[in-house]
Amino acid sequence: TADGQEQLLEAIDESVRTMRAHLGEDAAQITSSEPLPQVSTSSLPALRAYALAEKAIGQRDYATATELYAAALEADPGFALAHVGNARLLWRLRDLGGAREHLAIALQRRDGLPLRERLYLDAWSEELSRRGWATERWEALAKLYPDFTAGPSNASLYLLMDNRFAQSEQYARQAGYSRHPMRMFPLVHLARAQLAQGQYQQALQVLDEVDQLIGNGRQHDLRGDVLAAGGDVDQAQQLFQQAAIGTDPGARSMALRGLLSVGAARQDCAQMQDSARQMRDSLKDAPGISSLHAEVSVQVAQLCQGRGQL
Repeated sequence: TADGQEQLLEAIDESVRTMRAHLGEDAAQITSSEPLPQVSTSSLPALRAYALAEKAIGQRDYATATELYAAALEADPGFALAHVGNARLLWRLRDLGGAREHLAIALQRRDGLPLRERLYLDAWSEELSRRGWATERWEALAKLYPDFTAGPSNASLYLLMDNRFAQSEQYARQAGYSRHPMRMFPLVHLARAQLAQGQYQQALQVLDEVDQLIGNGRQHDLRGDVLAAGGDVDQAQQLFQQAAIGTDPGARSMALRGLLSVGAARQDCAQMQDSARQMRDSLKDAPGISSLHAEVSVQVAQLCQGRGQL
């Protein structure tokens, strides 16, 4: 049963912790290590591949995550949350059609899942719908299952977009300071909420933690926004330029938006218009209202000294 599967995973986690303690491993290191995901699958190889895929996404290594989700589904073709993982990844990569296909497969298995996973599926179903605004569903999941990181993490994102920064910060802290392999994302939400409230130094400190989780010496593109808001426009420009040539479509569009903002601060119409053009092109097939945001940016850039047409 679903409840039996969750109890088995908890027992495995506890057994691993006990074994590591007996082998002399430091207690603090054992406590800080990431637990196995509590998701419904009878295949331990599928569970391991899924856990590694989640960790890869947390490090923004989407190519590796793609291969690992595929391995999880090869080990257990009926693994609903591996299909959701694929849907979430494809959504991030702007492949809305592929995301909906994987979600549809997962929804076929909905009735056999525990309540927590059914609510998670319902939230993603709303997320990928034409309405695409799942605030209430993510908040409900966060309140019913506060230890299930997806709930508070996604609730913090939607509250952030709704300009409810204090509420967003509460959920972001709850999810960001968990042991979930994708805790980088709610920490970014926390830094965004702090930025919106003018707490620039606190936001930079949170982004230091984010950069450690990403690894490889990379810096999150939000750092440019914080630096620009704090008056360090030159360093912000450098960070945005680096992110704008990357392969992550989400990070690239955010960097182009940042370059547009820096251009506005410098009254550099050419930079504004060039950044807006590139952002429109990169978001033309994006899900939700992202393409509308890009079109608004184009119109704003056109207003710069009333020059030219894009």
